[in-house]
Amino acid sequence: MLKAKVGLIWNDTDNCMDKVQEILTSKYNKADYSIYVKQLDSGKTAGINPDLEMYSASVAKLPILYYAQKQLNEGKYKSSSGLKYIPAVNDYSGAYDTEGSGSISKKSDNKSYSIQDLMNHIAKESDNAATNILGYYITNQSDSTYQATIEQIAGKKWDVEKRDASARMAGNVMEAIYEQNGDIINALSQTNFDEQRISKNINVKWLIKLGMLMILSMMLQLFMLILLLFCLFLQIMLIMTPFLKLQMIFMRF
Repeated sequence: MLKAKVGLIWNDTDNCMDKVQEILTSKYNKADYSIYVKQLDSGKTAGINPDLEMYSASVAKLPILYYAQKQLNEGKYKSSSGLKYIPAVNDYSGAYDTEGSGSISKKSDNKSYSIQDLMNHIAKESDNAATNILGYYITNQSDSTYQATIEQIAGKKWDVEKRDASARMAGNVMEAIYEQNGDIINALSQTNFDEQRISKNINVKWLIKLGMLMILSMMLQLFMLILLLFCLFLQIMLIMTPFLKLQMIFMRF
């Protein structure tokens, strides 16, 4: 299974998004795939079952990151504000199993962690304990205000317990994070897995949320490499066309 949101930024006049859809349709048109691609500057989209919901695993941490950045932007918290890691943090509805990923203690240690440090742990390591701490305090244990805010930007309710979501929902939240232009952007583009995933072979800035069903699929990595090479080829051809025509004129003489 695959769930993805990728923001590809090209000029409005190109036809790359048409090619994206052609490739997706020919190679990834499967019932259990949910893929969503958006060209950010034009708003054009492509995808395969973009509204198909499935278990989103750690991708469900994106809304928490968005909401935390929102609180920082609005001045309700400071990035240096400390949040205490108490037992209740891991025992509210929607909390993650701390035995999963991350380097923060699996059991509460009564230490205080800054909001910035927690956000970095979530973005770079997909840390479950950090997610629980941030969720407990910043989202007030996923209260109605938090859920309404996320539903508005995701386009649909993102159940905090089931964690089912579509690629479009994840994409909408990722785009909202991008538009916030906060420090979380740098954290998401510099994860602890950069030498193993998409960004390993592509020399552009990527915002990645680690998760089993996110864009960490090797198939999508290969697809993106092919796509970028194809678009580069199109750009080269557009540049070379006038010279080729001129060469043909000289050959006639």
